[in-house]
Amino acid sequence: MWGILWKISLCCAVLSSGLLVRGLESGYYRIQAELLQLQNPLGVRHDGALCDNFGTCDPVIKVFLDTSRPMAAFPGARYISQYQKIFTATDQNEPLINKMVTEDVCGHPFTQANLRAYVKDDDSFLRLTDDHISDFDCLFSPSLDVPMGTDESTAIWSNGQPCVGTTQPGKIKLFFRYRMYRISPEECGKLSVTTNAPVVQPEIHTPVSATQISATVRHAMA
Repeated sequence: MWGILWKISLCCAVLSSGLLVRGLESGYYRIQAELLQLQNPLGVRHDGALCDNFGTCDPVIKVFLDTSRPMAAFPGARYISQYQKIFTATDQNEPLINKMVTEDVCGHPFTQANLRAYVKDDDSFLRLTDDHISDFDCLFSPSLDVPMGTDESTAIWSNGQPCVGTTQPGKIKLFFRYRMYRISPEECGKLSVTTNAPVVQPEIHTPVSATQISATVRHAMA
C-alpha cells in the first residue's frame, strides 16, 4: 500500500514542480543539493509518539544523492547504512541545516536526481535504540526555472522546495534546494562525495541566514 502512495506522491511532486524529465546526453555534470530545514514542530516520531517526554527531538540526518536510481523506492541505490551522516542537533524540532551534497555524473546521461534523507532521533545517550522519524525523497531535474548551467558561474539555485516524506505527512517536513552544471572530464569525480563542506565560491553560494531560509521555506510552502 505504501509503495502505491509513495509513487503517487512522487509523481505529484514531479508534476507540481514542473520538472523536465527529458534526458541530457552523455556528458559530465556536477549535481548539488542543499538541505535547508527540518520542520517537526510537535517533536514526533514516525508513529506519532513524542520523541521524548519533553517534546523535543535530537535529530540525526543521513543522506545520499541518488543519480543512478532516483525513481526507485526508498532507500534507492544504497542501503541506509551506506548513507553519510551530515547533521546532528540536540533538543531541536525545527533546526536549520544548511548542508550541501555533491555528486558528479561522469560520461553518462543525466535525467533526474534524488536527495534521499533518513532522519532519526538520537537516544544513544540514554543507551536506548534510536527512534525513526521519517524517510524523505527530494526529487529534482533540469527545468525551465532551474536549467543545467554551462559551468559553475551560470548555475542557479532553485527556490526552497519540500521533499516527499514517508511518515506523518503534514507534521514532519524537510526542505531543500538544488543546482546543476556541466564540468570538464578532468574535474569529474573529484567532488563525487557526500559532504557537509561548502564546495562553491562565496559569490555563488553565500551563507544563508535564518531569515533568508525562513523566507525561502515560506515561499516553498505558499
